[in-house]
Amino acid sequence: MKPVLVEIHCPSCSWHTHIPCETLVIEELEPRYKQQILEDEMFHYICPCCKARIQYLLTFTYMSKKGNYLLILKPDTSSFDIHIPFKDVYTYKRFVHTVEQLKEKIRIFDDGLHDYAIELLKYQIKEKRKIEHIVYYDRDKTTHTLWFQVIHEDISSLMGVEEAYYVSCEKQIPALKDDFLTIDLSLILSKMHSD
Repeated sequence: MKPVLVEIHCPSCSWHTHIPCETLVIEELEPRYKQQILEDEMFHYICPCCKARIQYLLTFTYMSKKGNYLLILKPDTSSFDIHIPFKDVYTYKRFVHTVEQLKEKIRIFDDGLHDYAIELLKYQIKEKRKIEHIVYYDRDKTTHTLWFQVIHEDISSLMGVEEAYYVSCEKQIPALKDDFLTIDLSLILSKMHSD
């Protein structure tokens, strides 16, 4: 919807070019971009010379009227002014800093869940199971199961968790300001240490 040219440098063979990349996507107008994000096709480029897969990042805005959320992928953590018209109509306004976080937030909000409760649940799972890395993946409404992709000792697998654990975490959501937030494990850890 709003493309810019992004410079791409191949770290393997030093080849470089400029490619057009979207900076603003409204899900309802361009659903193909959602699939590209979820399938790791967006923000990646294949070098035509050596076939290396190159990830690139840029400030990117993703809006979903149906899901009532607005996500800004901001690769660095420095602050900047946000001037987005109609941003106040969205219930959830979040900063993310990686493509993995962007994909996870899309899945969380599309499944009708709250990201703070999911992050709290992920923290509890990591502490109890000593898992290195955990990312929300899917919700199965028929079995009342939340699925997470976990990495433990370099092995990736899916792990199911009863939705009742999420409901317990949902009851612990504090009052959050109605503005852009970064809700991730570091926020959960800071809340745990401040209590």
